[in-house]
Amino acid sequence: MNMHCTDLTWNPGFSLRYFCILKHLKAVLCGYYRSYYSLLFLTFFTYASSLAQVIYVSPNGNGNGSTWAQASNIYDALDNASENSELWLRRGVYTLDEELTLPSTDISVYGGFRGTESTRNQRNFENNKTILDGQNSTRILYLDRDDFTIDGVTFRNGYIGLEDPGDGNKGGGAIYVWSADNSIIRNCTFLNNVSEGDRGAGAVYNRHGDNTLIENCTFDNNRFQSYPHDSNGGGAIHNWTDGLTIKNTVFRNNSSHRPGGAIYTWGYPVIIENCEFEDNHTGQRGGAIYDNSGSIIRITNSLFVNNSASDEGGAISTRDKLEISNSTFVNNNNTAVTYHSYSFSPGHVFIYNSIFFNNSPKGSLDPDIASSTLNTEATVLDIRRNIVKAFSEGTNNLINVNPLFVDSSNGNYRLQSGSPARDAGNINLYNDISGTPAGASNDLDERNRVFNGILDYGAYEYQTHINCTTITRPEGGAD
Repeated sequence: MNMHCTDLTWNPGFSLRYFCILKHLKAVLCGYYRSYYSLLFLTFFTYASSLAQVIYVSPNGNGNGSTWAQASNIYDALDNASENSELWLRRGVYTLDEELTLPSTDISVYGGFRGTESTRNQRNFENNKTILDGQNSTRILYLDRDDFTIDGVTFRNGYIGLEDPGDGNKGGGAIYVWSADNSIIRNCTFLNNVSEGDRGAGAVYNRHGDNTLIENCTFDNNRFQSYPHDSNGGGAIHNWTDGLTIKNTVFRNNSSHRPGGAIYTWGYPVIIENCEFEDNHTGQRGGAIYDNSGSIIRITNSLFVNNSASDEGGAISTRDKLEISNSTFVNNNNTAVTYHSYSFSPGHVFIYNSIFFNNSPKGSLDPDIASSTLNTEATVLDIRRNIVKAFSEGTNNLINVNPLFVDSSNGNYRLQSGSPARDAGNINLYNDISGTPAGASNDLDERNRVFNGILDYGAYEYQTHINCTTITRPEGGAD
């Protein structure tokens, strides 16, 4: 619609009264449409400004990145990216000879494209593997910009060493988060990355990066190895920042010659939800997780299987605060969970609604939960409503009973219908640990955590399913 808001001229043959009314009405209408079109323009401008600049990238690209046909290589794409840019990575292997860096904030990198898509939701990152390969010679990505997202990418064969032992803070064979708040790492795989730096972190070193989310990822066979001096650890992740959350992620076959076969953390809270830790190993303490000091770890709906430590804490070793609900610990060595708080910094261990089965002890310690020091008064314990082999300090625990897994010999740790863990959990205890209320939470199978108004012990909720067969009308028309 268009209105020409030019001035009106009175004709003596026209009623002056009606002329004044018409002129006033026109002024009102013109003002309305000016405001309308100004608002419409502002809305369009805001929308256009919010649209991300898409840069198309392929492993052998040499174009300007404006289309798939003109796809860029990944180094040029990052150099040309500005704030609010999206890099769309075509499937294939990107061999890197130096690490990637970001030129601006608010940049997103998405893998999983075939090279024909026009919208992001058309990609399939599971079928169209997008691999960044460090060739065992370079770290893959260095982050020092906020609001970064990477989604649907495999980080493979990243490497970081430490040429000068006096040059500290080296770690992260795949990613080094030096200073990047609000980063999201989602739907990614970290495979065969290695750190030989003093901070460990075979895959991800989170040094200055508050509010990092790692979600729907897999960490497989990442290693911290060979550093000859005193160092930290973490075969997959070393965290030293506030607000790390890890969800729906698998840690498998990661190792560290220092503490923390999969994760080493200290100083800040960490949330772990619906994760699996299997076959991780440390040469010292904490086969899956090592919590150094000054931090609190909250774990819910997670599974710890076949993790090992050469010293103690086959699954977890903590020196501070540990809170666990509805998790399952099976076949972990040298006592599944050990705690040894500093006397000057009292910690606590709260474990609720969880299952411990077939874990082996460290020497004379209990096989499931134990203090590794004589200074037990430095740790506040609250161990309630669990299945354990032997633990005398808790309350309302089931001692030395079989949880009746479906098929533990073949890795199925879901519950049989007759399991003593069924309907034994306490919702209030779960809510004390989890940031998400039980009624809105899912178990490790992504099914409702609460079933029929109550929850079970362990990572998996038993849920019966009614099989409805076809109902036919009886002969003779009876109702």
